[in-house]
This record gives sequence, C-alpha cells and structure tokens, in this order.
Amino acid sequence: MEYLKVDQVFDLVGQGDLDTLRSYVSDSFDWNVVHPKEKITLLQEGMFLGLSSQRAASKAMETITWLLGKGADPGKKVTMGVGFELDGVDMDAGAEYSAASLTVQLRTEFLNTANLPPSDWRVMFLTSALAALAVVVRQDSLGAKVLIDESLQDRWERVLHASCHDVAFEVNDGCVGAHVAVLSQSSPVLQAMLSSGSFREAESKVIQVPDCDVKGLRLFLDLLYTGGTREEVAVDMALAALDPAHRWQGLAAGGCPREDLGRPTHREDLRGSC
Repeated sequence: MEYLKVDQVFDLVGQGDLDTLRSYVSDSFDWNVVHPKEKITLLQEGMFLGLSSQRAASKAMETITWLLGKGADPGKKVTMGVGFELDGVDMDAGAEYSAASLTVQLRTEFLNTANLPPSDWRVMFLTSALAALAVVVRQDSLGAKVLIDESLQDRWERVLHASCHDVAFEVNDGCVGAHVAVLSQSSPVLQAMLSSGSFREAESKVIQVPDCDVKGLRLFLDLLYTGGTREEVAVDMALAALDPAHRWQGLAAGGCPREDLGRPTHREDLRGSC
C-alpha cells in the first residue's frame, strides 16, 4: 500500500477526512510532525478547521480527538509560519504556540477582543477543544497501571504538603514547595537544574515559573508525587499543569492517565508553606 505524505496528511486533517486518514496513513506516522512550510502541528491544523465554519466545528472536534488518541502532543511548541485573522481577531505569524496555548489565546481573543459571548459557536468549539487537550497525555509516555494501597498514595500526599520542603517554585501568584530528591528522580530536566553548577537553581533551590500559577503548579506536583489528585480539575488548571509536565519531562505527570486526573473527594488542606 502507498501511504500518504506529510503535506497530504495535513490536507486531510484540514478537511476533517478521518476515513481517508484511517485507511491510508502508516502506523508509524509521526503525529507530532510539523508542516514543512506553514510550521504548524496537526492539532493546530485541526483548530483552524474548527474555526472555518460552524458546520466544520463538529468535524474538527472529532478529528482533534482522534489525533490525540494517536499520540499528537498538545504541548508541542512551534514557531508558526502562518497568521490568523477572523472576526476582529488577528494573530501574526512568527509567534510560538503549542496547540494548547494557541487554543487558550484564541479563546481569550474571541471573548475579550472580538467581544463574542460564551455561547458563540467559535468560543464553544474552543472550549470543547480545551477540555480535550487539557486531560490528554502522549500515548508513548503511558506506563503500566498497577493497583496500590490507598494509604501509600495518602502518605505521598502528606509528604508533598508537609513543611519540610528544600526547593521552591516561584509562580506568578505565589510560591509552592517541593523536595529535591523527588523532583530529581521524576524529571531529568529538574535533576540537571538542581544538581549542576551551571544552573543558578542548583544553588538557590528556587525555580522561577512566571507563566504558571499556584493551582496549576500544585496539580503538576500532585500528579508527580501521587499519580492523581483529589481536586476537581478545571480546564484552565489542567492546561497550566500541562506546560511544566512537558517542559520538565515530569514522568508521573506526563504519563498520568486521564481517568486519574480527578478523584471525587476533596482532600483536607495539608498544604505547607514553602
């Protein structure tokens, strides 16, 4: 069988033609490939399809969901080679976005710049897309799931929220504490930052994350320490946690199945200061 080329796959995603994609794309195809000219990802192509017309929005949502299931990464950042203009929203080429951050930015622009109501079909499409992007994980990062005693998870929650932290994350609305040993064993990026003399974080034990908030960082740490969370996870909170998970290659957070993102009961407030 002759399989489709990269530009042909982008064309089919832009049309929402899932039948052809399922039939003629190789099993080994890289679903995180970047368009050679437009410099966008397949997920971003799906976003543009969904905003092209109200009729296309449902087809785009189905396509985006399918791409996520194939392993497309919503956190992959690219410097986009194309711009976007629709209903007063103008985004220039040359900006760096992932599918997740692009969707957040577009939704914000439609609501605040174009003054569209939340009930507008474009805003509703972007909201649905955000919900899908926020809880997905890359298929190749999923580890084997095993049953553990709940007391073990509770113990790690207490460790996370105890006051014996030896490293702090400074975010845009506060400070969150953690433990060097746990971070180093969970993320090769954080291990390098906290152990190498070439990084200021190794000496200061302070990691600055100005583009994340306390809720997002705490969710990231919940997933990193315990593989789940007792919090109710809103879309913006989950998106905020996605960025550090991808940036630092946090193993537990990057590989947490979506059903583990929300356990129904709220935990007691065990948070310590950093």
